[in-house]
Amino acid sequence: NATVSGLPSGVTVAIVGNDLTISGTPPAATGSTQVYPYTVTTTGPCTDISLSGSITVDPDDVLSLSSGTDSQELCEGIPITNIIYEFSGGATNANVSGLPAGVTAVVTSSNNITISGTPTGPISTPTTFSYTVTTVGGNCVAASLGGTITINPNDALALTSAVGSENQVLCDADSLNTII
Repeated sequence: NATVSGLPSGVTVAIVGNDLTISGTPPAATGSTQVYPYTVTTTGPCTDISLSGSITVDPDDVLSLSSGTDSQELCEGIPITNIIYEFSGGATNANVSGLPAGVTAVVTSSNNITISGTPTGPISTPTTFSYTVTTVGGNCVAASLGGTITINPNDALALTSAVGSENQVLCDADSLNTII
């Protein structure tokens, strides 16, 4: 016979013959790694023997938008409003993919990654960049969030008629030369 002490809720012991089985699902780690030390001790007419171990539960990565908006639309050459994501749980870092040229992501504190910058052009049509922020460094499930940055091209005008046609001096009843 044997006893087990120190097991977390959700974990059970079954003894069948001479085999002791520990199984189940311990509670989720909430924000930080949880360690559950346990001891198995034999019981009987002779000297009791103990064996110790531990069950370690690492948290999944957590990612949240903490400042700014994850969907921005702006004109070419205008800086985006900073977008800040906070990572926690098991995550120790984060990466960003899909940003337009001129926009970067930098880890600015121990748990924040900031997306900032000014998209560079030229852009001839409205262009949407879909980006993804993904946590790294945890031992368990990574977290991902996404957003979009839409860049509209600056307005453009070009004179295609003859040089000087944009400035004309006319007499009464004269026709205007076409300006294109």
